[in-house]
Amino acid sequence: MNRIPSPSATPALLALVGLFVFSGCDENVGSGLLEAIPQSLDFGEVRVGETALTPLTLQNGGFQDVNVEAPVSTGDAADAFSVADQGWPYSLTQGDIVVLQVSFAPTATGAQESTVTIAYGGAVSLEVPVSGIGLVAEGTDADGDGYPDVEGGGDDCNDQDPLVNPGATELCDDAIDNDCDGTIDVGEDADSDGSDACIDCDDTSNTIYPGADELCDGLDNDCDQTVDEEVVISDWYTDQDGDGYGDSDSEPVSSCDEVPGSAPNGDDCDDQDEDIHPNAIEYCDYKDSNCNGEIVDHYLDDDGDGRPNCVDDDTGDDDDSAGDDDDAGDDDDSGDDDDSGDDDDS
Repeated sequence: MNRIPSPSATPALLALVGLFVFSGCDENVGSGLLEAIPQSLDFGEVRVGETALTPLTLQNGGFQDVNVEAPVSTGDAADAFSVADQGWPYSLTQGDIVVLQVSFAPTATGAQESTVTIAYGGAVSLEVPVSGIGLVAEGTDADGDGYPDVEGGGDDCNDQDPLVNPGATELCDDAIDNDCDGTIDVGEDADSDGSDACIDCDDTSNTIYPGADELCDGLDNDCDQTVDEEVVISDWYTDQDGDGYGDSDSEPVSSCDEVPGSAPNGDDCDDQDEDIHPNAIEYCDYKDSNCNGEIVDHYLDDDGDGRPNCVDDDTGDDDDSAGDDDDAGDDDDSGDDDDSGDDDDS
């Protein structure tokens, strides 16, 4: 920069308070006084990859010329701030000013601070605090997750974290809006059962969610970490004749669902005949049709041989059909002897 004499502005400039760090003797103050206008620089927001320039005026308010050494940037973000080459050391005569160009070129996002230290007069230096905020470059994806940042027109709500973007899965209990939907720890409801993924123990099935009815399916439907705890378990017996009554001699299968070809009981005394079961009608067929252990039931067995009258085929005196004894009067009814009187009348 060129030296710019400004005698008319000297009284106003001298009214500004410079920022000093003295390391020498007191007599240096009287010989040369360097002031910075303004006393600090704030670059505001600058995108990564871009450079912002701001002027910094140095005023020699002392009583003799001073040699200004090359400014040095120090601090955590020292590399982001620099001062244009002025042909150092630069001689600044009494009362004169020089305008320096200070630049901010952030290489990272976020707030950045540094201090530009300008030595002059041998043992004296001037410190100027500088600051700025780095933003993600427009249209770029800083975290490499495939989603540009919001500031650049994208929809990544945190472009510093590759696990946070609109396509991410919401993680529960991490206090972060992982999927950038504006809500924290509230997942999607992929199965539309009314329970989001953060509380649904299986968000792929609409029969599984907290408070669901427990089904007989070998799954934890109500998300209480217990399987099929509220369903009824039954023993199923083989039902070969399909009459609804299982074979009493078959090995039961325990299940809360119906077992094909089986019945929920083992009460059938003959599983080969669909007409024989506990609820069957007892016929006079010499069978225990109703499985009560009785063949005769309510049918008469007059001769007590265990065969009901309706099926007893005996023809002897023990025949339950009876009537033989009643017909024995034939001898009495022959009438031959009774009619012999005819001879007497002859």
